[in-house]
Amino acid sequence: MSRTAAALSGKITSVLYGLPKVHKSGCPFRPIVSSVNTYNYNLASYLVRILQPISTTQLTVKDSFSFAEWAKSYNDNNEFMCSFDVMFVVHQRST
Repeated sequence: MSRTAAALSGKITSVLYGLPKVHKSGCPFRPIVSSVNTYNYNLASYLVRILQPISTTQLTVKDSFSFAEWAKSYNDNNEFMCSFDVMFVVHQRST
């Protein structure tokens, strides 16, 4: 695919929808943006093919399942793992 074809293809705008977080109180939605068949979808696919070989290292996590498998076998007494659930973020403009 040429760069011009990758940049100019696509006919629709992105679609925003939500998936409910049923494990949380109030059942808030997780926003999902679908970019299939949008103007930037083919461009993004083109860039993935170029950038993926240089962005994959031994420290890259493929997905949460592969991380969970790695974490089960990880054992170091001097370190610990934790995660944070950010509930609210306020961005301040600098003056």
